[in-house]
Amino acid sequence: SVENTYTASKSIDGSKGGSIELSQVFKDDGKWALVTAKLTIPKGAFSGTKSISYTVNTETAGIDFLPATPSFNKNLSLDITFTGVNISGYKASDLNFASLEGGSIVPAKFTYANANIAQGLLVVIGAQISHFSRYGWSTIDGTPIVDGGGVN
Repeated sequence: SVENTYTASKSIDGSKGGSIELSQVFKDDGKWALVTAKLTIPKGAFSGTKSISYTVNTETAGIDFLPATPSFNKNLSLDITFTGVNISGYKASDLNFASLEGGSIVPAKFTYANANIAQGLLVVIGAQISHFSRYGWSTIDGTPIVDGGGVN
């Protein structure tokens, strides 16, 4: 399948904070699907003004952030929802939203997460982003969701 990536970016004044939103309809296994994402940057999360961007990959149900930032003064918050995606072949209880840390899968902290296989729904609300890296859905044993049984 063709890899689908969608990017949103914005210049953010760290003293004021702000948000960066994305909503994109795409085809998954010939059916329409939707991804929505919102990154919220609180006031005082960093100093100065930065151009912040993220790229959502609908094939892997992942999200990558730029620029590379070691850490923030305050955690950023991410809400991301994939609707109508093919995640058959997985059990919801085996899925987790996590970050990739130097080759290791680290479960993310969040307010709410839900994976509904029958509805093709992956939802994370209030994921705490303390630094920029790759975040996404993986199995409990650390295997990322990939094409060929994952989100394509």
